[in-house]
Amino acid sequence: MLVKFQKLNAAQFDDYRSYFIADYGQEISLNFRVPLAQALVQAETALERKLMDRGVTQLKLRVAFENTRALALYQAVGFNITGLNMAKTL
Repeated sequence: MLVKFQKLNAAQFDDYRSYFIADYGQEISLNFRVPLAQALVQAETALERKLMDRGVTQLKLRVAFENTRALALYQAVGFNITGLNMAKTL
């Protein structure tokens, strides 16, 4: 089997990151019998270490305004609110 590496664009990276954290969090939760929320925090930290080793210096994400549980989780692992996204339905 030949492995080919290629750079990811922003959308591809976002998709991979979402998949990686969710999948790895599920694995941690099942294997170590910890609540999924706690496992997701651990998965997030593992990804950050891998990214820092590769020279990545900043992570950004978007959380829906009404998703207070996700907002609290991300703030607990060090994310800060940097602005607001706005939309208008036409």
